[in-house]
Amino acid sequence: MMTYALVVTWKNMAMAGDPARDGMPTNTFQAILVTDHRKTYAIYLYDDHRMQWDPQITQENLVGGKWPAFVGYIIRGTTGQLTVVEDENSRHKSTLENGQKNCTQPNVYCLDRKSGGSSIGPGRWSYRLDDNDDSYVNPRKQCMSWYLVQADVTRFGPLPPCPTTAAHAQLDAQWKAASDVSSGDRLCFDLNRPLSSSLGGNMLCCYQMPEGAFIRNNRERSGTFERYQRASADDIQARESCCLDYGSKYCDMYFERRPMGFTEGYVPPRTSAAAGDPHILTLDRVRYSFNGLGEYLLCQTTPSTALSQTAAIFSLQGRTQLVDVEPGKTPRATVFR
Repeated sequence: MMTYALVVTWKNMAMAGDPARDGMPTNTFQAILVTDHRKTYAIYLYDDHRMQWDPQITQENLVGGKWPAFVGYIIRGTTGQLTVVEDENSRHKSTLENGQKNCTQPNVYCLDRKSGGSSIGPGRWSYRLDDNDDSYVNPRKQCMSWYLVQADVTRFGPLPPCPTTAAHAQLDAQWKAASDVSSGDRLCFDLNRPLSSSLGGNMLCCYQMPEGAFIRNNRERSGTFERYQRASADDIQARESCCLDYGSKYCDMYFERRPMGFTEGYVPPRTSAAAGDPHILTLDRVRYSFNGLGEYLLCQTTPSTALSQTAAIFSLQGRTQLVDVEPGKTPRATVFR
């Protein structure tokens, strides 16, 4: 059973090149394109014995020695090449001795009463446009079916930006190496936790190695949003089906549901350090030395108003002692114990 049909009707059409006048002969005919995503047909319909065109032109007005009426079809292949298939009646006109058209011979102006060839009855002409067998799976149909059942990425909340470089990703505790999708010249990372506790979702970020540069806007190598912790077999098949041509609208549909990673808005994690006698680097990048003696609170998190006051608080304490000096001298500095 055909799934889709496109019907185009030309009503009261005058013949090309025929000057306008009262009572001029006109034709009404249809073209129908039908498909079930596996088999596709073009069907032309002409009212039985209603074709009125019967041009009377001289040989010098013919196009390449043929009459100016083409019947058949032109299709574009997957690589862009054009294939022209022309019916045996196309651009031919046979006449009787009295000059009237002869419909027993190839004649493009007798399609309303002829049978045979691709005809399915007088005035009914059918052409199959493909050579697919019953096992053929239409990749565009497969892509569209996948697209329609996928959730919009906005349901997973704002997508997180990727770390700017591979070095940032290695230092950022939110991200972990995704060794199963990395290769010799591509290193990938994904989030330690899913984007949504109920829906899942993750973000894959990939980098060109050994430089560590983020792979941006590359539909073959960039990391993408992932519906699952790792791309499912359905996603892999969908990418192959949708992106037979990386510039097609179907490939755009795939990346609408699986957008590529980006770095805009990424804020690297803040680091702090304390060492020596004691030299301190704070989270807001202030450096100073502190020679206090005793126990001190170096760092502590504060729950946000959105969290319960009973939420776990991180606390880091430090202890200093006097430095060792030569006997008889007074220590004037402290160090971490």
